[in-house]
Amino acid sequence: MTRWRLLFAMLGIALARCPHSADVCLAADETTPHRGVLGRRAGTPLADRGLAADEALLRRADIPRDDARLLAFLAQRDPDRLDVPRIEALIAQLARRKFRERRNAVDELIRVGVLARPFLVKVQQHKDLEVRRLVAECLAVLDKMASREVEAAAIRLLRNSRPAGTCAVLLRMLPSVHDAELEVEIHVTLFEVGMKAGEAEEALLKGLNDPKSARRGAAALVVGCAGGRPQRDLVWKLLRTDRKVRVRLRAANGLIASGDVKAVPTLLPMLTEAPLDVAEEAWSLLVAVAGKERPLSLLGDRMPGSDEPPLEQAVSRARCRAEWESWWKDHETTLVLTRAELTVSWLTPDRQAKHAAGRFVEAMAARDTRTVERMAEFPHFAFSNVADRREFEALVESRVAKVSMAQFGETRLCDFEGFFAMTSGAPRAFFEQRPAGEMRVVYGRLREEGRRAGPPYVVFVQVRPGKVRVVGFYHAIEGR
Repeated sequence: MTRWRLLFAMLGIALARCPHSADVCLAADETTPHRGVLGRRAGTPLADRGLAADEALLRRADIPRDDARLLAFLAQRDPDRLDVPRIEALIAQLARRKFRERRNAVDELIRVGVLARPFLVKVQQHKDLEVRRLVAECLAVLDKMASREVEAAAIRLLRNSRPAGTCAVLLRMLPSVHDAELEVEIHVTLFEVGMKAGEAEEALLKGLNDPKSARRGAAALVVGCAGGRPQRDLVWKLLRTDRKVRVRLRAANGLIASGDVKAVPTLLPMLTEAPLDVAEEAWSLLVAVAGKERPLSLLGDRMPGSDEPPLEQAVSRARCRAEWESWWKDHETTLVLTRAELTVSWLTPDRQAKHAAGRFVEAMAARDTRTVERMAEFPHFAFSNVADRREFEALVESRVAKVSMAQFGETRLCDFEGFFAMTSGAPRAFFEQRPAGEMRVVYGRLREEGRRAGPPYVVFVQVRPGKVRVVGFYHAIEGR
């Protein structure tokens, strides 16, 4: 396996998940003649059309587009630069009597960037009306500058121009990134910019020993996949000794993607010992490795709509691990990772489906019709068969609660056949014409300010090379 084939695969999926995915994917397909490892065309990392869209997005957000200032913009996300006493002093300065001092404080808080936002939110209800006004002004600017879409666009432009220092800045900002799609953009850029002829850039090697687990994990993923043998040995050290299970998972991801079969059994203990979200990623990696010969058990048995009582999570996970350990004993000597490009868990169909489902339900709740229409495919199943967008919009308005700032969480995922094998009364007939291998079923619910908002959802996502679409959803039955 060559590093470039893996890179194009990763980049193709990352582009499919960016805010302007439909345009970029079309442009890339039209301008590049070679086939990528995921069955779509892969060639130029970013089509000109995609770059122009990113530049336009940054222009609207008033972000300078030269390399030096893009790096400075992203460097604001480095949590090690957080200076709490200075931020608190600047916020106190907003109450000064002199206009110039107040304006200087506003300018400095905006210059501090997104790290100042939590502190500003705390004083939104300040007793001084002028302070409240200035805080609102700061937050409006920061929210405009620091959206997921704006930061992803800045990262893609740096990926294209590759200025010195890009890897260091992206690694530094990772601990403050809590959006998986943005994390994918960073990982892809680290692959492209940080690896040259099988050797990792110095910033990546330093990242393997960084005190922050997010940086160690990203460095292990990249170096483990694309580094030379001596550098992969450093990743193996992390896999064996790191105290953070997420770092060990990233190290296993990278080594498996490099074709190292010995890393596969390190995933098995994670099925029972790791937090559930990590266990699900480990399970997804194992499924990608095993292919059609995988065990059929799911990581958890509690599926929406099931008539069977849920097993205790620990019992279910233990049974799943036992089946995978049996599989490993049968395949340990014969397994060859010839398609390891599919085993980087951030880029598996399962991961794509979960994030697509989340964005779709959040957009419906916020009545973001543009995002919903971009992600939905018709005919669509929404409580019943829906033929067109007009009918769909009317149904959403009547059946989906309007929640402007909700987040989709508590997600569970299973493959298409597994879901219908455990669920009665689901709309199987509607989906029978779609390839079962491309279908994923995501179960989750909206939360607003930490509280549940409305009933849980079952979301049907079709994941194809370079294209992810939501083809159906409905409310799950409470208590099932």
